[in-house]
Amino acid sequence: MRAWFYEPAPDPRARLRLFCFPYAGGGPAIFRAWPSALPERVELVGVRMPGRESRWGEPGYDDWGAVVDDLVDELSSRLDLPYVLYGHSFGGMLAYEFARAAQTRGLRLPRTLIVSGCRAPHLAVEPGVAWDAPSAQLWRWVAALNATPAIVLEDAAFRAALEPALRDDLRLAQSWRNAPSVLVDAPLVTFGGTCDPIVTPQQTAEWRSYTGRSYAHVDFQGGHFFPHESEAAVLESISTICAAALSAERATVRC
Repeated sequence: MRAWFYEPAPDPRARLRLFCFPYAGGGPAIFRAWPSALPERVELVGVRMPGRESRWGEPGYDDWGAVVDDLVDELSSRLDLPYVLYGHSFGGMLAYEFARAAQTRGLRLPRTLIVSGCRAPHLAVEPGVAWDAPSAQLWRWVAALNATPAIVLEDAAFRAALEPALRDDLRLAQSWRNAPSVLVDAPLVTFGGTCDPIVTPQQTAEWRSYTGRSYAHVDFQGGHFFPHESEAAVLESISTICAAALSAERATVRC
């Protein structure tokens, strides 16, 4: 079970968990430096999908139902504390689907759902590249997004190792579509990049119809991978959201 989780700084005194879902093809090690920027008593738990990091070689998913069922099975054991969900791009889809499933199944709901660089579920997908495109075309598209280190792009063996997980995630992302009537009973915050070539401000704004609680949006400088380009600002916003969730939890306990 622990293969699903990446915990760079476990905190036995934690009062809030921040579950982080990475983008397509990515692993949660991208969040390794984040705990030092978070408020005290906030424990970061990265979610590790099959086919990456310690899960090399595990088959991926081709069905959203199976993804959601496994996410609920694994994460439900970690909902003993209040929590915030954060996901970027494909990770935003995963975060939303988990929140929706938690609500349907009567599990504890997130204090806040943060969806970053992700179109609203009811909007038609406009893929920059098809998930089953030839490798050369796929990696040209990845390189154009300016988020993958040159050491990866220049290493054919490394690319070959990463490609199955990337394709699995893109296949799911490109098949993702839901009706806009499903409301999550939790505050929703969206993050967007000022120069994102994949997700437009209009596509992001459509998220406001997916919450029965408050909605807010924050823009950051950068393209689709603005969490790397504006990492300090993104972490500041996430920290503010987590601090507010902690304060709300303390107020609830006092009552």
